[in-house]
Amino acid sequence: MRSRDEHGAVAVIVAVLMVPLVGFVALAVDVSAAYVTRVQLQNGADAAALAVAADCLSGACGSSATTARTFASANFPKGTPTTTITAQTASSVTVQNSAVQSYLFAPVLGIRSATVSAKGTATWTGPTSGTAIPVAINLCEYNYFTGGLPPSGTTSRTMRLSTTSASSCPAASGEGGYSYLKVNSTACRTTTAVGAEFQTEPGDSEPSSCSSFSFDSLINTTILLPVFSSARKQGNTSYLKVYGYAAFRLTGYYFGSGYSYNASCNGSERCLRGYFTTLHERSAAFTYGSGAPQLGAASVTLSD
Repeated sequence: MRSRDEHGAVAVIVAVLMVPLVGFVALAVDVSAAYVTRVQLQNGADAAALAVAADCLSGACGSSATTARTFASANFPKGTPTTTITAQTASSVTVQNSAVQSYLFAPVLGIRSATVSAKGTATWTGPTSGTAIPVAINLCEYNYFTGGLPPSGTTSRTMRLSTTSASSCPAASGEGGYSYLKVNSTACRTTTAVGAEFQTEPGDSEPSSCSSFSFDSLINTTILLPVFSSARKQGNTSYLKVYGYAAFRLTGYYFGSGYSYNASCNGSERCLRGYFTTLHERSAAFTYGSGAPQLGAASVTLSD
């Protein structure tokens, strides 16, 4: 038989072991709960950062803090987190999301609660160079049709090759609503870059290498087109300086008799028809970087 002293010894051992046992329970339950909370806070921080990025791309960054709080709260089922914008630049935003996690078992160890937090950073970059059809849009024309803001809506626009476009600015800049660029890449394609000058194709017809290319394949698709900000002549050759890239939904064109689709001009005129829109997906034909002008074409990514 066990003696009375032995029963007392067991009780002491059990009492001593209870503290670490409760500690293990705290680790298993409370730490897991804190992890779940952090995941929810991270989801909210990411959603908030993406929402602010979308606003900035649409030209309405002014209510960033309110937007961040709204989206962070909507993605946090345990109440209202503390949401702050810790950093914001012209091409990125960082949102911090935090909440107090109350523990069930950890108070035995003297730990009643802890602040759990997470950060989400969204970065938006624009195309800085790429390969597209050899057509460049006049920045003045772009500003005329969009008011200089990132575009929205589906209002059809017509841009003419001549300086008799709908706006008065192309004549002042010495170019029409758009210009043909000299092909310097594969058939009916030109590789351009922001800040660089590129030679135009003379005359009012599309580049000769485009004669076998079907522009019909681009109808009702969103394409990226270089936008030029200035033009200069060197002898009989014209050069355009690329300002950025615009997202354009092509709905029609007229490049001459027998080479047209859903055109809004005819005869000796040459025109493009469509509307300026947004494209927030990366195009494999372009490279992206921060600081590029936002003309509807931008890529938004989340970073750690």
